Amino acid sequence: MLERSLNIIQQSEDKTNKRSALGELRKIISQTETSGLGDIYTRISKSLHLCFQDRFELCREQSILITTDMLNTLEPDPKYLISLIPALQRRIVCEASQEPSEEIRLLLVKLLHVIIEKYDNLVTPFTNDIIEMLAATIADSAPVVKKESCSCAIALSKVPSQAFYTCSPKLIKPLVDTAGHQHWRVRCIVVETIGSVIQNGDNKCIPDVTTPLAKRLFDDSFHVRMAVTRVVGNWMISLPDRYSFFPVLLPLILTSLTDENDDIVKETEFLWTTAGKQYLNENEKDFKDRIDYISDIMEHYPPNVTRPHLGCRILVEREGGKFLLALGREICDWVASVRIKSAQLLTQVVLHAEASITQQVHKIIGPMCKAATDEEPPVVQNVILAAEYIGYFVPASVHCKLIIETMGEANYGQLRVVSGLVRGSKKDELVEHLTAVGRLLGHSTFEAEEQIAMLNLIESVFFVCGQDSLVIGEDIFLSIISVAGMATAQEILEMALGNLIQSLLLFTKFVK
Repeated sequence: MLERSLNIIQQSEDKTNKRSALGELRKIISQTETSGLGDIYTRISKSLHLCFQDRFELCREQSILITTDMLNTLEPDPKYLISLIPALQRRIVCEASQEPSEEIRLLLVKLLHVIIEKYDNLVTPFTNDIIEMLAATIADSAPVVKKESCSCAIALSKVPSQAFYTCSPKLIKPLVDTAGHQHWRVRCIVVETIGSVIQNGDNKCIPDVTTPLAKRLFDDSFHVRMAVTRVVGNWMISLPDRYSFFPVLLPLILTSLTDENDDIVKETEFLWTTAGKQYLNENEKDFKDRIDYISDIMEHYPPNVTRPHLGCRILVEREGGKFLLALGREICDWVASVRIKSAQLLTQVVLHAEASITQQVHKIIGPMCKAATDEEPPVVQNVILAAEYIGYFVPASVHCKLIIETMGEANYGQLRVVSGLVRGSKKDELVEHLTAVGRLLGHSTFEAEEQIAMLNLIESVFFVCGQDSLVIGEDIFLSIISVAGMATAQEILEMALGNLIQSLLLFTKFVK
């Protein structure tokens, strides 16, 4: 009966006869003891593999399903793969005999998945062939095939072998090309696959994937952004030779700290803090003095902000300067969403860099002043917040000399940045350099934006210096009168009068 069924499968051109023969074959298999299935499979495997290319879709489907069931049942034996892998390659990779049916392509990939999971390190000799197949199926037009292919790639990456390390770069291009797929579930598993392939393969491909991953931080799907966060966070913790990739990974993990979703922020904080603690433990000797003698509590620190872990701060101190110029370009990018994310990232860079930002501030102050004129409110708000953080960490003697004294007649972008710097400054330090701030108030303007920025700067001076603002009282008074006289909007006039009242109250207290 077995031979008869095999003859029909190999020779018949009749669809019904072939279907019946395959059904009979399945019946024979189900009635055979497990101990005898190996012999049965050896006898029928060649016919089944030939049937993968049958012109009838139903016959191809049944032959793949029978093969899958047999491999699931049999004990792993490399001899079963010798003819099976080439048969799969013909249907998946070779253009001349490529499988046209989406459903059958999915079955082929599922069979490949069974092989990887069941055979584990026995697939090592076939790793290159399997990766070639996965590179093709990841690029498949069908989303279900893409997802199953990614699951296969993840499973294969977890099989330890030098072969996978060597061949893994072949998977990167199709994965990167698929990272922007229209279905969020596909994008999500592609990101996870990139993470696993890089983690267990050749990590020199990281520069090829960081930009695509960065784009996914703009994704509308919370799940995709979470996947990117976890991939980057885990790389920072466990990627081999991870130190050399910190400059490209830091912007990604710091960006996730500003995500609009609270769950992503919490996950990022956990991964980022874990990475920082690990880095500090691994380099304890280098930072022993800072660990032992420098307090984690700063006297002058932004309110309602949790100070990052020392290891995280050190990482940004050491690596942040390597991407600040690029960040300066991106806060002035032509795409609004890029400018917003970049401005948010800037606040985190400054918050982590603390006093070390002093050496880098010249790289970003120009772009910050330009970005402070942006039409998008989130860009302006975050740039001003970053300036305020700089004011907390950079002494007033430094930022007044480096920044304010070089401005001359400041535009409203520069005035907004100076307002942030002033608001973050220590009172005692700022009072000594208020004359530099006062010089920025010495010009008249009809521009509403400049008038508002000037009044905001005066409010910042009042907020920090209180009665000591009277050191530049004349500059403040003349500026308020000038704005009030030239204001064309009622809102600006009321704001100017409010500042005038505030200055008079301070003067009255001073006299008393």
